[in-house]
Amino acid sequence: MTINYLADVKPLEDAGQSDAEIAAALGAITHRHVDLGDLLPLLNNRGMLSHRHKEDATGSKWSGSIKNMFDAVDVVGSPAEQTAVMQWFSHITNDRNNKFSLNDPQYAAPFAVIDALFADQPGMPTSADFDAVRALGGGLKYRDIDAATIAASRQEHADEVAEQSRMRDIDALRARIENDFINPAMDGSSTAADVQAAIKAGL
Repeated sequence: MTINYLADVKPLEDAGQSDAEIAAALGAITHRHVDLGDLLPLLNNRGMLSHRHKEDATGSKWSGSIKNMFDAVDVVGSPAEQTAVMQWFSHITNDRNNKFSLNDPQYAAPFAVIDALFADQPGMPTSADFDAVRALGGGLKYRDIDAATIAASRQEHADEVAEQSRMRDIDALRARIENDFINPAMDGSSTAADVQAAIKAGL
């Protein structure tokens, strides 16, 4: 799929991200958001997250591989990794939310971070688990993109803008020639040669 420079790249570019950072962010987004009504049953069925009626010894009512990940990152994770896990865990366990916006780099990029950090480790979600979540959002929107892909999309947009400007200039010139030279000669005695000479002199 061709990258939409204005919709996808420019907002991240304006936020100061490098092409490599933009590629990583866009490489994590899905085609659409994930409905929590679909996500929560999937998490439960895959043993990723279940809600218990009674709290455990830590006071939590949640269990599963996501809860294991949440507990682990609190001990060994960096601040950025802790934030990434907390963002996802709090988002999907908040009753006021109805979707998980994996089509937004703000949520997709941290999700990719925890995928890379925890997938397939003992007691943690598997790569297949993370892929199943993304599948609810239609799967990854962009695959195999890098900094060069982002730079190419920027250049393609610049070329399109330049071509549009060129065509506008030509259209404006055509309108000027018709209005100033050709149309006035239609009701007179000027020949084509006269009009050509007038155009050369007038331009």
